[in-house]
Amino acid sequence: MDPLSAETWKHHWEVIASAPYVLMPLVALALMVGWWIGNKLAGARVEGLNGTIENLKSHIELLESRFNFATAREGDVHRARNELEKQLLELRSEVATGVSAEKLAATSAKVDAAVTELSTANDSLAIALTSEGSELEFYTQLEQRLPGQTERLKEFVGSLKPLGVEPKYGKSLFLRWQTEDGLTLSAGTIEPTGSIWLLKSVTDARMAGNQSAGERYLKTVAQLTNGSIKRYESGQIDVRGPDGRALRLPSLTKIAPAWKEAISKLISDVSPRANVS
Repeated sequence: MDPLSAETWKHHWEVIASAPYVLMPLVALALMVGWWIGNKLAGARVEGLNGTIENLKSHIELLESRFNFATAREGDVHRARNELEKQLLELRSEVATGVSAEKLAATSAKVDAAVTELSTANDSLAIALTSEGSELEFYTQLEQRLPGQTERLKEFVGSLKPLGVEPKYGKSLFLRWQTEDGLTLSAGTIEPTGSIWLLKSVTDARMAGNQSAGERYLKTVAQLTNGSIKRYESGQIDVRGPDGRALRLPSLTKIAPAWKEAISKLISDVSPRANVS
């Protein structure tokens, strides 16, 4: 029954007109109650539809974030594989030409490092492509790889809530916050392997109209961890650790207050009127 339909009201009037005189007030009241209930149900359907649309929007944002994250990890695999191939060719050449043992040892160490980097990149890509996980699954995997870091990370994540940063658990942990305009932005992505990626913070800050705020955030984190800024050919920017590889969780949980302050500064720079403390 559509409460706003002309046919509905025509039918109601026919019912009222055909009713005995003494029953007309009761019939009219019953119809009014029916109309009110129908109107509420129609409103509920609209609200339910709006809620469904919002849920779909959130899910689409999550899928886009996961796609971007997986794409970046795929690029890491390609770069790590190319580096390994380069070092292997170098090692074969040195063996063929009979270089010194010291030189061979140095190149062999580079090969070992390249193998480790490729293995880490492959693990990260595998996580990015597997089905969406849960908070429990995330912390279980993290504890297996980095014992003792689970409680430290949970404490840190909890400390970000007054800033408006909420955790989103999937294959990885996404630290997100919203601007006054309703944009959902990233403060970082943490894998259950312990690797941390901040490149989306810059792309999201650019989307919000303040890319420099994202770049300052990455620069601050690089300084805090004695790391460096990595600029990719695609134009993306991220932070690397002191060893030139992905940032690792222990290097940031041990300076959690300073990391929190850097995130607070990012939020206040992108949303100057945001209430952060």
